[in-house]
Amino acid sequence: MRTHYQDQIQESEEELERLERSLRGQALCDRVKMLRLLKSGAYDSRRMLAPTLGYSERQLQRWWKMYKKGGIDELLEEKAVGGSTERVTDEAWYALKAEMRCGNIKQLKEAQAFLEERFGIAYSSLQGLSDMIKRRSIADLMAERMQAKAPAAPSSTDKTPSDKVVDEARALLQARTPGILPTTIWGQA
Repeated sequence: MRTHYQDQIQESEEELERLERSLRGQALCDRVKMLRLLKSGAYDSRRMLAPTLGYSERQLQRWWKMYKKGGIDELLEEKAVGGSTERVTDEAWYALKAEMRCGNIKQLKEAQAFLEERFGIAYSSLQGLSDMIKRRSIADLMAERMQAKAPAAPSSTDKTPSDKVVDEARALLQARTPGILPTTIWGQA
């Protein structure tokens, strides 16, 4: 059975075009564009339109179902994407990571107990905790790689020419007076 979009789409082409222009640059713009192109008769079906918009036919079916259910308001309603929000705060993650590096936490059960006791964050399954640690560790690794690619700012370990002169003077002084530590004269390590 063929759908007659011109009859089923309540808004006029002009209204849809204005709405599309107002949403330009936003993800919702393509939903309105779908309606406008179907209403205009430029495309006879969602199947023909899908490649033009760069979406799957299935995605256009989902949008059409939303439109049929609640009109343009339902189609343009932005819904939350993804799963639940992360329970482990940055503070809790850094504390857990520090404990693991020190060797105080070696098993997932210990990490589970630590998060519950110290931060009130309860993981009912060790799998969920394991997934969080992997996800956070990968994110940390990626951040470190991005920092490594960034131009390096001079660090405190990089020696300036004046630091080299001071080091040479320390070495000469140490060679002439072996009993005196250069740090006692220069006041630095």
